[in-house]
Amino acid sequence: MYGLVNRAVHELIEGRFGADAWHAIKADAGVDVETFSSLQPYPDDVTYRLVEAASRRLGLTQEALLEGFGEYWVRYTGQHGYGDVLKMSGSTLPAFLQNLDILHARVGRSFRELTPPSFECTDVQEHALLLHYRSHRDGLTPFVIGLIKGLGAMFNTAVHVSVVQQKSAGADHDVFK
Repeated sequence: MYGLVNRAVHELIEGRFGADAWHAIKADAGVDVETFSSLQPYPDDVTYRLVEAASRRLGLTQEALLEGFGEYWVRYTGQHGYGDVLKMSGSTLPAFLQNLDILHARVGRSFRELTPPSFECTDVQEHALLLHYRSHRDGLTPFVIGLIKGLGAMFNTAVHVSVVQQKSAGADHDVFK
């Protein structure tokens, strides 16, 4: 994952729990990077270790931590140079969700080694849709739930997210309603 993700994890933890908590989590995770460079790729394992260490240190489940990070990620990227890309990706939540792959293609111009997930909307109705999430990364279902909730807040749209099928339960990919 790119340093931008790890910088956001850093800022979320330090902002909510303090610098001492962040330094302890980094130490627990065995991460000795002082400052993550936003445009530099880091092994996914670094991010996973930070989440695991934060979960233990803060007494939160990894699922709760990832969901909270997903909500935070929407605000963070909007405030850190990607607000215009977010605005161009749709004027409503359903339109935005339908354009996620296009958004990732745009962002991929800056992040050459980006391996984004893929999103597809089906069964689009007035107040519901199915969002199909495919990724080579495992364990990020709660993060996507948080993203959807964060996007709902961005669009001033009340959302209720349920998982219809999960890759971790043997499905080909995750599906959210």
